[in-house]
Amino acid sequence: MNKLVKALDRHVEVRQSTADLGFGIGVLLVDLFLMFVGVAKYISEGYTTSYGITAKTFPKVVFIAGIILSAILIVTALTKRAKHDPNEGKVTFHLINFAIFADLVLFVFTIIPLGYPIANIIMMVIMYWLSGGKSWVKAILMAVIFTVISVLFFYTYLKLAIPMGLLSSILV
Repeated sequence: MNKLVKALDRHVEVRQSTADLGFGIGVLLVDLFLMFVGVAKYISEGYTTSYGITAKTFPKVVFIAGIILSAILIVTALTKRAKHDPNEGKVTFHLINFAIFADLVLFVFTIIPLGYPIANIIMMVIMYWLSGGKSWVKAILMAVIFTVISVLFFYTYLKLAIPMGLLSSILV
């Protein structure tokens, strides 16, 4: 186990209502972002059926359902918190999970500007360390080999569009 994993090998215990409130707010924020930014920016209208259904209809329905359900979860959590029930259950969070989630968020936000190859190498090296790895050489070697193989397969062989970011001028 490396020093990073030892430092993050801690647990935080919170009331169930607090966990529900945090999860509800997180889902609400993600759904609102995807509803108003993601759908508008990344899904084109295309054609419309006679019932007015477009390519944006299904994602909007899913995000509206998520917004409604997260609002219900938030209201339920707030009413439970107001009762101050001493028998309320507890939820244990591991700090390492927050680090893994932060690594995935970093990957999502860097994949377009840096490109898949660079963002994936960074993400895999961080995941290697978070899983207890100790060797920088092994981390970088594994990340580079996996990234090269996946780019060769998806970008070169299957001809799928992969964000290349900083490497687009080199590879084109």
